[in-house]
Amino acid sequence: MSATLANAPVYYALAQVRFNPVALMEKFSSEIQDRLRRSGFPIFEMEKSQSFEFTDLNLSGEAKPKITETPNWFFTSADRLSGYVLGTDFLTFQATDYCDHEAFFASLCAGLDVVNEVASIGDISRIGIRYLDAIVPGEGESLNQYLHPQVQGVDFGLPWIGGAWEAGFKTEQGVMVSKIYKTPQALLGFPVDLQPRSVVLKKKFVFSEPKEHAVIDIDHFIQEPTPMVSSVVYEKLVALRGPLRQCFRTIATEYAFSRWS
Repeated sequence: MSATLANAPVYYALAQVRFNPVALMEKFSSEIQDRLRRSGFPIFEMEKSQSFEFTDLNLSGEAKPKITETPNWFFTSADRLSGYVLGTDFLTFQATDYCDHEAFFASLCAGLDVVNEVASIGDISRIGIRYLDAIVPGEGESLNQYLHPQVQGVDFGLPWIGGAWEAGFKTEQGVMVSKIYKTPQALLGFPVDLQPRSVVLKKKFVFSEPKEHAVIDIDHFIQEPTPMVSSVVYEKLVALRGPLRQCFRTIATEYAFSRWS
């Protein structure tokens, strides 16, 4: 979460902007790919995701699904630790080697400038950031040493098989949602609503066997019209980071920060 931590627990981060759909984005994707390739993101992939919408019942009483395919384009670094995801109405910059917020936010804005210069996307409708932190106790430690008591849940004196905690907050900037997932034995993974592709985890976060750990998942976003000016987008990203960082520092204990320093 912080570049000042020698053993920072953040294992995945994303910054995203949404804009009005560009129907011809597929036409523009080739030029965008060429420019991002020259900027250090040579791996190019495309994937179509399907969504299903059930319409009115037909004469036989069956609902007919309407299937829509939506393309996404992936522009990834050679080491697969960072890259862009482009859709018809969004651009995401994702990283599993997050170091500092300045470079991270600047990368999103640089990619956004490329997309706008090629596709003229117009105003931004939503800006958001999301961080996942892996809380992995060492030998002889417990998760409770790392997490604030109010997010640990109730102890019934029974063997636990997992748990989750969630809270939403209204911030000065927008809305922040904080979640914690706990498991006594599993490999490190991702929440069900976030399944990144094209990037890989850093080696230190790839477990050789299932183990006890928790994931702190914090999402902070603003949903309002914003002019397509990268410096303005950057400042809004910085503003979103403040409350998110405060939330993280409240959830994790001083003991946790001493272990990560």
